[in-house]
Amino acid sequence: MKDALQQDFDLQFDALVELWAAEHDEYDEAQDCLDALLETRTVMASMHAREQRLLARLEALALDPMGLAAATGSRELAWRSLAAEIAVATRQSDRTVQSMMGRATDLVSRLPLTLEALESGRISIGHVRVILEHSTGLERDALAEYETVALSRAEATTPGKLAASVKIAASRLRTESFEDRHAEARELRSVSIRELGEGMSELLHLLPTPFAAAIFDRLTRQAKAVAATGDPRTRDQLRSDLAADLLLTGEPASGENAPHTAAEGIRAEISITIPALTLL
Repeated sequence: MKDALQQDFDLQFDALVELWAAEHDEYDEAQDCLDALLETRTVMASMHAREQRLLARLEALALDPMGLAAATGSRELAWRSLAAEIAVATRQSDRTVQSMMGRATDLVSRLPLTLEALESGRISIGHVRVILEHSTGLERDALAEYETVALSRAEATTPGKLAASVKIAASRLRTESFEDRHAEARELRSVSIRELGEGMSELLHLLPTPFAAAIFDRLTRQAKAVAATGDPRTRDQLRSDLAADLLLTGEPASGENAPHTAAEGIRAEISITIPALTLL
């Protein structure tokens, strides 16, 4: 009798559950998680916008002649001191904080619509970095048009895909020629090093694209020649080792532990394509 009553209760309960599910739609946990994820990203974007506003305001306070600069007697000293204080509080390097404040000031003062889009969650901080990077050098009149175009595309694509389109848009809106921009950018060429941990470092060489392409092409050709001898290293490992050989000794090493003899004498080849209208 008890088992019969229990079975009858279970049937009635299952029927009620099915009725509730039919009236309220069946619960979809995956969709619920997705909705929560999108809501979280919107909140994060809003927080990123707030961070940009705060960084820009801190830089303004540091550079205000009547503010922090008055206490130190130097705007430069006040700016560096505040950056150092922020660095300690956020566990970042002074140089990183200085760059962050500079970018935040640019964003707040030059791209207000982009900041608003970030604040509302329509774009991410990744989109903002791309838009800001390619806005450099644009005049005030062209900046508004550039921002409108960039935002319309940013809301429908990824930061990676956005970079290519906004780069073209910015180039069309700049008043100076490519030659002038390249000459200015060329002045920034440099070599720097960044420690990565585990006894490894990253050597960064900033140089004109034709030279960079030629260097990479030569290393690739040499790596292929060495790999053809049966060397077990990957293409990236060979390029890295060959670059070290060339920089330190002037030629690929030929010892037993580095059989690079096959790479000697290989030269780079690059092809430059120039549109017919540009030639004209």
